Amino acid sequence: MAALKLAGTQENFFERGIDIQGIEPELMSAVWDDWMKQIEKFAVSDDAISDEKVVYKDHNKNLREYLNLMRHSTTKIGCADVLCLGKDLNKYRAFCLTDKKPLKDNDVVYNAGKGGCQHGNKCPQGTTCVRGLCAQP
Repeated sequence: MAALKLAGTQENFFERGIDIQGIEPELMSAVWDDWMKQIEKFAVSDDAISDEKVVYKDHNKNLREYLNLMRHSTTKIGCADVLCLGKDLNKYRAFCLTDKKPLKDNDVVYNAGKGGCQHGNKCPQGTTCVRGLCAQP
């Protein structure tokens, strides 16, 4: 992950590459699956979890991309991808930007709750409950 300056704001830049031989799979789905596997392979450290919240810890670097993509305060995400066809090997690259700066040590990933707004959590002012998540109208 690298930081980019875009229109005066700092945004997250994620890259995932897959080298492919043969038939082209559902590529963007494969990239998301790869990012999501971070949480299956690595656990959030105990010192990052409390009854009130989960925070990012610098020693959880193997989860950096996953936690940046899943954080509660992200409201915008955009992705682009490209498939470069080669003679023997196809190369696929996907990049995603979010509207938040990369997490730093002790930044809140998300706050603990009751399971979303449909289960008693209140949405912040200016948002409404949409399918269990707080969203801007």
